[in-house]
Amino acid sequence: GYTSCNGISGSIAQDHYSREDPTYLWRDMLQVHDAFPLHALVGGGDQVYSDPVWKVDLFEEWGEMPRLSDKIDAKWTSAHEDAATEFYLKNYLESFTMEHVSTAYASIPGIMIWDDHDIWDGFGSYSPNLQKCEFFQGLFKVAKRFYLLFQLQATEEFARKSGEFLEEAEGFHSVKFMGPQIALLCMDMRSKRSKEKILPDKTYGLIEKALDSMPDDVEHMVALSGVPVVFPSIP
Repeated sequence: GYTSCNGISGSIAQDHYSREDPTYLWRDMLQVHDAFPLHALVGGGDQVYSDPVWKVDLFEEWGEMPRLSDKIDAKWTSAHEDAATEFYLKNYLESFTMEHVSTAYASIPGIMIWDDHDIWDGFGSYSPNLQKCEFFQGLFKVAKRFYLLFQLQATEEFARKSGEFLEEAEGFHSVKFMGPQIALLCMDMRSKRSKEKILPDKTYGLIEKALDSMPDDVEHMVALSGVPVVFPSIP
């Protein structure tokens, strides 16, 4: 089974029909699972929508600063750390315990990668001076902590020592085997994203090395990418 974008953008009107029954697709999937049990559930990104983090008072104050230079120079404090921790923890708990969603997560083994909404909308695509500033990076580290905990069941230290992720990669890339014939290439396209590059150059070499070392039994390789290979322009 495959899921992504388990949330509703803030731009969608409150009276939009999609808000009346936001988990109907999960209910459909569980009906399929009851009839033909799914062996795994792959989350391809945006398992949670963290965009409302900017509605937290301390972060809204930062966002309303009139000058960009003030935002870039702003310090990340323990108060910010506490507010971010409270937000991301609550957001994950509420998202993962939604009806039908919690049933699926409890009954089907899962593999997940993140995308921007797991952090906040558009992360990685902001201007370099904003993307790298202390405030942005401080908030990102909290988002990453809870991504590791809830989606990868890991800490930063464990993730680096466990051997589950590609060595030396700038992010959390991995190869998972779904039995002897199917491999899943999970690419982290957010941790080190920039306006110029989605993945650092050296990451491509690590991915290529991982693919070259796959067992001969693998017949199908499924790549999880947050970027569409084909992006049609629809009038």
